[in-house]
Amino acid sequence: MQSAVAESVELPELELVDTPPTTPKGKRWYPPLFQGEPRQVSLSPRMADVLVGSMKGWTAKQIGRSLFLTEDTIKTHAKRLYQAMGARDRTHAVALFFTGEVEVYVSERAVQRRRLVALHDDTDEL
Repeated sequence: MQSAVAESVELPELELVDTPPTTPKGKRWYPPLFQGEPRQVSLSPRMADVLVGSMKGWTAKQIGRSLFLTEDTIKTHAKRLYQAMGARDRTHAVALFFTGEVEVYVSERAVQRRRLVALHDDTDEL
């Protein structure tokens, strides 16, 4: 029987920063933010909603419930979001946003159009 021997791997030097004294060891490591020029990505309002829900850690089902959409519809918006951002999956999309590698824009016209639809829907229910 062969035993696996781990090879020594040299890790990059970590930058430690002070944190509040309630942290057990008093220090935390924060990964460096993206240093290059961010890519600008234009999203639909629904893709932006999916990104926000993903940042909150919600599942597609939870995002769908909050927007009154089906889970399949949310998954479709999510796929389009990943394509637009160049992300592999939900976690990668959120990481790209938080590190600043991708700047997200939602057109004002699309937002205004969505508000008008929402107002129209509200008046129909009265």
